Amino acid sequence: MAKKWFDVRAQADRKEVSVSIRGFIGEWGVSDSELIREVEAAGDVEMINVNINSRGGEVDHGLSIYNFLRTHPALVSVRIDGIAASAASVIAMAGDEITMPANALMMVHNPWTFAMGNAAELRKTADDLEQFEKTLLATYTARTGKDEEAIKDLLDDETWLTAAEAVELGFADTVESLAQPAAVAMAKAMDIPAEILAKVAEIEKPAAPTEPAEPQQPESNAEASEENPEAKTAEIVALCVERGFAAKAADWLREGITLDDAKQRILDAQAADDEARNADPVILPGQEDGQAEKEARSSWAKAFKKTQPRGKW
Repeated sequence: MAKKWFDVRAQADRKEVSVSIRGFIGEWGVSDSELIREVEAAGDVEMINVNINSRGGEVDHGLSIYNFLRTHPALVSVRIDGIAASAASVIAMAGDEITMPANALMMVHNPWTFAMGNAAELRKTADDLEQFEKTLLATYTARTGKDEEAIKDLLDDETWLTAAEAVELGFADTVESLAQPAAVAMAKAMDIPAEILAKVAEIEKPAAPTEPAEPQQPESNAEASEENPEAKTAEIVALCVERGFAAKAADWLREGITLDDAKQRILDAQAADDEARNADPVILPGQEDGQAEKEARSSWAKAFKKTQPRGKW
């Protein structure tokens, strides 16, 4: 299989396509047109997710991909996983939304090249580079809203931007926290609806310091959760993860059950499992007194018990 600096994966059932850019843009003789062709082959999609970790590459390839994504009817979501430098930062500018983890970096600079030839040819190369610089200025000013002089200063200095700096200057929209609560991580894995996931993430943010309040009678977790729907969501997700029922969390949240209901369902399920394991073994034809069935049931029960906590809350 030929090496590529990108990967495109379509999810037809969700009308999404994911693009991963992980190397030098234009490397291995693979051009921008191949990436564009693979995205187009996904058909009528509504979302294009672009993940980038690249130090750059051929600026003309970067501009071509930028213009393709920018004019595509789908929503383009860009996430910079590590570094988006040089031509990779140009591609990133195509995002309708651009997210950077707090430890990611973006770099912008003036275009450069290798050159050889006589004086006239070298002067011509310098003139050509200035034309490429104009295309970069047009791209960055369109995304950031900054004037050309401000952007030119950044390019002249070969500027490395942290996620916070990129957001401040308009090169990105969101800084992604490095601390991801366990409940949020599990909710993502279980495909819990986005609106519920957002509530879980919001309530698990560190609270701003406030003035000490008058001591109050503590209320139970269940009471606090039922009064606060967001807290209830986080409690149910955490409970399901802890008790080995993670796969049920998404369905139960969609049903709108209470925290006490979730606890009772888990207890009922565990009781049913215990009853099934303690039932009389089935004697199968050709097996003396169902011995093989007994051994299999016993082995399964021991393994299951190790992973299933018991008790009350």
